[in-house]
Amino acid sequence: MSIGTANSGLESSDSSVFGIPLNHLNRSRFEDWGQSVDKADSVSVFVGGLDEFIGDANNRMLRCLTKAEQFFAAALLVTQSQSDPDADEPARTLSPMVLYGETGTGKTSLALSLVSRICASMDHPEDATSDRPVCFAGSEFFRRYVAAMDRQSLGEFRQRIFDSPGILIDNIGQLEGKLGAQRELVFLIDQLDRLGKPVVITMQSSPLEANHLLPQLLSRLGGGIALPVLPPGIDARRKIISRLSEIHRTPLDSEAAEWVARRMTVSVPKLNHFFIQLKTELKSNGDSLPNGKPIDMSTLGLLFRQDESTIDAMACRIIETVADEFDMTTTVLCSNSRKQTVVMARGVAIWLLRTMLGLSYHAIGTLFGNRDHTTILHAFQKYDSLIETETDSAESNASLCNLVRTLQLRLNDTFAGQMTLIP
Repeated sequence: MSIGTANSGLESSDSSVFGIPLNHLNRSRFEDWGQSVDKADSVSVFVGGLDEFIGDANNRMLRCLTKAEQFFAAALLVTQSQSDPDADEPARTLSPMVLYGETGTGKTSLALSLVSRICASMDHPEDATSDRPVCFAGSEFFRRYVAAMDRQSLGEFRQRIFDSPGILIDNIGQLEGKLGAQRELVFLIDQLDRLGKPVVITMQSSPLEANHLLPQLLSRLGGGIALPVLPPGIDARRKIISRLSEIHRTPLDSEAAEWVARRMTVSVPKLNHFFIQLKTELKSNGDSLPNGKPIDMSTLGLLFRQDESTIDAMACRIIETVADEFDMTTTVLCSNSRKQTVVMARGVAIWLLRTMLGLSYHAIGTLFGNRDHTTILHAFQKYDSLIETETDSAESNASLCNLVRTLQLRLNDTFAGQMTLIP
């Protein structure tokens, strides 16, 4: 997952970083989280936190915050008064901290490590009843709130939260339509802010786009720090793939590992699913595969080769998706037009066809009016250079990279995680 830096009340994805705890890859440690009192309140298994995360070359934010006190200062104490010593308003914390992004990017894992690290760095009063943050899934928060209302014990419910060093609400979108619980959360956020205690929230969409929540709640979520959480970049995928190959005991040679890293621009759970699928295919084809040797490109081709009709259907879907994104017909996209928009759309389509399906330059040329394979090669190299060097690219190139990433994620969901290779 990548997270972008953000200022108080603002959002930015200009400088994204990635982090995922490798010791969590071998199994899901969160699927039953929040289902019982003990599990909902205990985050002890996640402590160890940020030092266990790996990342891309741009992972400056996470790497510079390995010390608890440094992270606490960065996450909670970046204030208006610090940036302006003459400011009249007192310092305030950047809370709540909101992590948002699609399912499977690691929001829960990161949030648990963050809230654990923040709370561990705080000074706890000697009479404190708990030194652990209270952690709820959105649905669990609603259930506890309703139970407290039914038992007329809302005061006890609130006091238990106030006595904790902080609170985490995972997947706040589960409170959609539950207006009473949303109003209660607004009250809790305000009170915890006055107490100087952190509030960490995860959700799938940006607070600026979450129209299904109450305006009062959205104003609180937008008043702290909002960090977009994205799937891992190429460098991080290489490390994750290496670790997953060890976990599943399915070693890949360097060429095959690089191919998977460059083609599968997906979340960690989907990468994990690929290795499960790979292991299953190896077992079912054991007699025809090399035994005890790293999996190479030829073996991947044997395992994941699709029939011609499937390849054609997937290629057509890619072309249709790109045409829709650029608001043109597939006929125009595949024509000889030299309009700038058409040329860009065609280049994106060529890059996706090559990287996602592994089609030959000749095969791609056939889809675009029987263009020469050299023309297709040059177009692919141009856009491959732009996309793979997104960190140092200009703003226009960064926009193109974001567009391509969005299209890849959409197509990966459409293809339901299929891996296709034409050697």
